[in-house]
Amino acid sequence: MKVTGVYARGGAWNATYLGLSPFATVGSDALGWALVDGANQLAAGSSLSWSNVDTISLQFNQPIAQPAAAALKLVLGTSLGDQTITPSSAPTLLAGGTIAQWTVPAALDSGTYVISVLSSGILNAGGTTALDGEWTTGTSTFAQGSGDGTAGGTFNFYVNVLVADVNGSGVVNNTDTTSVRSQLFGAVSASNFRNDFNGSNSINNTDVTALRFKLFSALTALVSPTAPDAVPPSIASPSATAVGSTTATLGGTVTSDGGEVVLERGVVLAVTGTNADPAIGGAGTTKIVATGSTGLFSVLASGLLSSTNYSFKAYVRTSKGVTYTSVGTFTTA
Repeated sequence: MKVTGVYARGGAWNATYLGLSPFATVGSDALGWALVDGANQLAAGSSLSWSNVDTISLQFNQPIAQPAAAALKLVLGTSLGDQTITPSSAPTLLAGGTIAQWTVPAALDSGTYVISVLSSGILNAGGTTALDGEWTTGTSTFAQGSGDGTAGGTFNFYVNVLVADVNGSGVVNNTDTTSVRSQLFGAVSASNFRNDFNGSNSINNTDVTALRFKLFSALTALVSPTAPDAVPPSIASPSATAVGSTTATLGGTVTSDGGEVVLERGVVLAVTGTNADPAIGGAGTTKIVATGSTGLFSVLASGLLSSTNYSFKAYVRTSKGVTYTSVGTFTTA
């Protein structure tokens, strides 16, 4: 499952403005400006120049299950460190579930942002396949879609916002002022739509004022944030119950997938006298795989030796590695 488009707009944008030809509409859903991919992803002319962008939409190549609000986050680079922005509510699904539209708490000011989605945050409609998310800035294209062909990988999409940069030069200067003044109170069209900074479908003194506040801001002054990434999974609470002479029920609890697809979880055990700290592939170990991803799980260990002490760990594996619980022990009857 791949990302095949990213769009930005203001929630307050006028419907007539959104209907102009430079903006994307899928069915009856107005998505706004299609973010640029490929070699021009971070080119000056690809920056968002509006003053009130607060809605981000991601398009997928197939319907998805309802994501949580936190499935998407924006990271803004600043001179004081990165700032993370998280939507306060779950996205609206559009176009038969192939588009997820999030609203962020405040309009995006000038800066460099990463639009970030962890793989495990987006599942197909059946809940069986996670996002294939890898994206290479300046190379990847939406025509190809995100990913490397295997489910997993964080989708990190960089975008610049330079409010009031009418002509996409990378600097807000008097050329932009002249452009806006020349269009004051004129009809908004596909040829001058960037002069309307707030999407009101009117080029007026509000736009002039917004430009004044941004004069002489430039792309070169923006700070690039660090792209988020998934982390190793976490697992806790090794458990041993229903211990008999040759069987035992063993398990654990996967408390977090770390943002990646769980490839495997289960239990590894060994006779304590042979290996008191068992790990996958270690001396005398047996691995028992469980189904599922996160949460509580258990497996049946059989063929055990009677009256024998065993050491065991529960484990979980993702593309970020294997995480084990602490060692648990039990003695068969």
